[in-house]
Amino acid sequence: MVSVSTNNGALTACYHAGLMSANAGKALQRLSSGERINGSGDDAAGLAVASKMRSQIRGLHAALKNTAQGISLLQTAAEGMQTSEKMVQRIRELAVQSHNGTYTDNDRMNLQFEADSLLNQLAQNVEGTKFNDINLIDKYTPSRSEMVLAALEHRHARYIAHVFDDLPLPGPAALESVIISIGDWMAQEAERGCLFHAAVAAAPRDTRLRDLLRQHKSDVAKRAAIAADLADRENDISVIIEGLTQSWPLLQNAAVTSTLNLARLLRR
Repeated sequence: MVSVSTNNGALTACYHAGLMSANAGKALQRLSSGERINGSGDDAAGLAVASKMRSQIRGLHAALKNTAQGISLLQTAAEGMQTSEKMVQRIRELAVQSHNGTYTDNDRMNLQFEADSLLNQLAQNVEGTKFNDINLIDKYTPSRSEMVLAALEHRHARYIAHVFDDLPLPGPAALESVIISIGDWMAQEAERGCLFHAAVAAAPRDTRLRDLLRQHKSDVAKRAAIAADLADRENDISVIIEGLTQSWPLLQNAAVTSTLNLARLLRR
């Protein structure tokens, strides 16, 4: 008679063989990954902690990359600023050098050519100093005309301080002090004439430059009229002062003497 029976020994052997295979698989996975926890079945709580730490580590790596890129950006900006500074220092050196009395007009023209070239290079450097298409020095590059206007504004502020600081009380002595101070300024800063008029002559169609010239000349005349206590003679004083600045290159100190004589006639 045929009978069916259960082979308990074979089932037990198969069960333990499966366990051994699973354990061997886990061991191989740990050996290959180098990690003790490879899944929630290994250690659920440990896996949560490990996942959190892994996320923090990845975030720190990203932060390090951001920091490295930021350092590169600052280094690029620093190099651009150093290059611009060298150009500006050279332009200033040329400006001081041009006051050398031994230079001819052709020598000064050559200095001006170099200064113009440096101004163009400066604008290109400002525009070209970028990191990932981000302009690092300035998002706005001033034109040559705007740089000239800014320089003349600064020069006018120095001129006003030189001429009108520490004046006597309003009256004839104050006006004479203004004229003498203008003569000193011309001797020290504008031996070859008023730079404002030279700038207008170089750019006759620049209306902003002409308007600035008119504004500054009016400011000087108004201050001088108040100092002289002759507010109603502002136009006359303006003409006298302009005569001094325009005639200085030819007459020099004699122009100051003649201007003082004309100023005394204002009170007759």
